[in-house]
Amino acid sequence: MSSLSPYALTALIGAAIIVVLLLLPRLLGRRSRSKGGWSVLVMGAAGAGKTTLFLRLRDGKLRNTVTSMQPNEGKVEVGDKKRVTVIDLPGHARLEATYFEREVVNAKGIVLVVDSVNFNATKEEFARHMYRLLTSPVVRGRGVPILVACAKSDSSKAHTTEFIRKRTEKMINELYHQDVGDSMRGDDNAQEHHILSAAGGDFKFEDLAVKRRFHRPVKVQFEHVSSVKGDGIDKVVEFIAAC
Repeated sequence: MSSLSPYALTALIGAAIIVVLLLLPRLLGRRSRSKGGWSVLVMGAAGAGKTTLFLRLRDGKLRNTVTSMQPNEGKVEVGDKKRVTVIDLPGHARLEATYFEREVVNAKGIVLVVDSVNFNATKEEFARHMYRLLTSPVVRGRGVPILVACAKSDSSKAHTTEFIRKRTEKMINELYHQDVGDSMRGDDNAQEHHILSAAGGDFKFEDLAVKRRFHRPVKVQFEHVSSVKGDGIDKVVEFIAAC
């Protein structure tokens, strides 16, 4: 094998240095997060009550909120002097997607907030949100549990958790078939690759509890939550503590 010329060797070393400099901030950021331990993510569309819930969990009381382009992070006490890191991701779709990819690697649980009053107006966005979580390799590969916090439940116009659950199942089923289409029709192994349902037929959240090849069971629970009155906050704290 012929040796490299001094010019080629210099160019190779220079390219290696550039690659290291480009990757170093990301590697350091990942190491820093890993040293900080596991976390629970709070996600949801802007206006759903996501940050209000986060502040209620962190501070134990209501606070005024403003739209943020950066994640909010804090410690939530879950009993026996145990404190868990909770990260509130921005509600803007593009920003949330970016931060989700960064933070999900250390997530031991996800709280997905939906506006139970304006659900009919936001149901498609919420279903896409849930579908993205349920098809995440990290969420499915590690079996990350999800709590759906149906916020603003103190309103007389709030929809029930059962209504939100059933409508979401229907829309996720439609999204899956739009995504996959007929690509697996006639394939004897199609069901093995059906990432949302092990039993076939229409999608149900219960299907996610079935142990699958390459996928761990994922528990999804729906709870009514009112950050104003404090209703359901104990359920969220219990979820965080159990993650």
